[in-house]
Amino acid sequence: MSTLLLIRHGQASLGADDYDRLSPLGEQQGRSLGQYLAQLGRRFDRVFVGPRLRHRQTHDAAADELARAQLPLPQAEHVGTFDEHQCPEVLAHHREHLASRLNLNGGSEDLGSYLQLFRQGSLMWVKGELETPDGLEDWRTFRRRIQEELEDIRRRVTEPKARVAVFTSGGAVAAAVGIALGLDDEKIIEISWSIRNGSLTELHFSKRGFGVAGFNAVPFRDPKLLTYV
Repeated sequence: MSTLLLIRHGQASLGADDYDRLSPLGEQQGRSLGQYLAQLGRRFDRVFVGPRLRHRQTHDAAADELARAQLPLPQAEHVGTFDEHQCPEVLAHHREHLASRLNLNGGSEDLGSYLQLFRQGSLMWVKGELETPDGLEDWRTFRRRIQEELEDIRRRVTEPKARVAVFTSGGAVAAAVGIALGLDDEKIIEISWSIRNGSLTELHFSKRGFGVAGFNAVPFRDPKLLTYV
């Protein structure tokens, strides 16, 4: 049985011009994650990193701490398809309509209203109640993409009892867990809202498939490091 550790990126820069960049708190989460893995003496046979800058920055922060502990990560392998869904882009297209329908302020400057719009809108999206504009990936395509990526990693990792890490996003983590457990679409999007920045979700895999060994664990003692966006 091999182990796949899914690592959600640290806090990104919600509300900034460039969301796809770790905030100072996100960088601290990445370092704390690396320190935690070093304390456990964790070594990995393969490491995969998603396509976003926030994925790479989280990997780099953790890798620096592991290297200091003389537990260097193997050369990271790029996985361009182990990426987040495009629900934010879909909701941006429908934002004015949704904000009016839900009686919410659709602007990202109001974090509470934005998150409520995101939750309700994303649930409508996966249920097929919100159209995916041309040029964007719909929910079913996203879920199929993550399933194919899981199967590809399983084929590529041939070492017995391999220990594999993937740095990715919360939606991809939720989809992987949902696929392993046979959850429906609504349950997958619901659990995605609870996945913390810098969290660890562990899957076991073999020729027979995937199973869940741990979900959404965080190594942070400082409460300010517990974030979700």
